[in-house]
Amino acid sequence: GKKGTMKMMRDQMERLLSSRIWIAHENEDFSDVKTINVADEWQLWWKPSVGENQDSLFPSRIVLGDRLYNDMLNNPIPFDKRVIRAIGANPLAFDLYMWLGQRVSYLKEPTVISYAQLAGQVGADYSSVDEFARKVRKALGVLAIAWPQLNYGTPKGRLALYPSSTHVPRKGLQ
Repeated sequence: GKKGTMKMMRDQMERLLSSRIWIAHENEDFSDVKTINVADEWQLWWKPSVGENQDSLFPSRIVLGDRLYNDMLNNPIPFDKRVIRAIGANPLAFDLYMWLGQRVSYLKEPTVISYAQLAGQVGADYSSVDEFARKVRKALGVLAIAWPQLNYGTPKGRLALYPSSTHVPRKGLQ
């Protein structure tokens, strides 16, 4: 209905699909930039007046960007659906779980990231870095229960990550 979440979901879905990921490695002598389209094309049919169990005459379709699709096949992020369910309606915990799953999968030595840098990576929109840091520490407490092998610390103003086993063992492509 008018006060439902369909419009909000539609807006968020269209923002996500039209996003471009920008990966840059730069220093004073060198710059290396790659851009990745989330989706090359999509066709979404929105019929809020039709019941959720009724199929649309024209099915919706999303074509992922080639680079994103290939990167996901070649560099999968292992995750456990049970943890996703346990996280529930905590978007920051979900983002951290996915980010940590990817980050820990290649971590060979300890690394430290400031909360300001982390906010930039997970797209957080908080009123202050201190507020974000408090929410991150709380979300990490939730994740630590589900992922006890995660080796991290929270020194003042930063998140320290130490080599850990991935939460879900990797499988080779079949």
